[in-house]
Amino acid sequence: MFVGNAFGKLMESTQVEELGEIEPRIVLTSTLNVPRVADALLDYMLALPGNEHVLSINPLVAETNDGRLNDIRSRPVGREEVFAAIRNARGGPVEEGAVGAGTGCVVFGFKGGIGTSSRQAGGYMVGVLVQSNFGGDLMIAGVPVGQELSHGAAASPNGSIIMVVATDARVDARLLRRMAARTIWGLARTGSAGSNGSGDYAIAYL
Repeated sequence: MFVGNAFGKLMESTQVEELGEIEPRIVLTSTLNVPRVADALLDYMLALPGNEHVLSINPLVAETNDGRLNDIRSRPVGREEVFAAIRNARGGPVEEGAVGAGTGCVVFGFKGGIGTSSRQAGGYMVGVLVQSNFGGDLMIAGVPVGQELSHGAAASPNGSIIMVVATDARVDARLLRRMAARTIWGLARTGSAGSNGSGDYAIAYL
């Protein structure tokens, strides 16, 4: 785990910090859905064969606030939606854009959502999935594109992002935390400097 700014809700992050392990999976959602998603994930895990005597499960649920575009108070994600997401999870290319928890996200005043990137070096792969919902002024290769597009009007710095890093490199929890921390530098290069009202989190695992 790495926290750039902690104005957010990241359930069970303390156990990841303490033990350096994640159980049972990472789930992304909208802010007010966090407790509902966690409760559904508990139902799913407790009902699995072999878990009849399990007394503790720690669901890792992260969020961004999509209240600008989403009817966030309706809290539409419940048990059936979580179960369906787990059942439909698969390998291969990741669906991107206005999908899943990224549907209502906004970035730099433009439409945001789910995005990915990956790099391969030294025989190892590092992949990143982001749920982007943050503010600032869009920069591309150091050029303040956002200011040009908005005719100089200052964009709100508020917003949040969840960055999930996965690798097949044989590293321990300490090195994974270092990898998670580097995501904040990448976020800054896009033109986001964070703010008091942002939740900027990174999770790295292998």
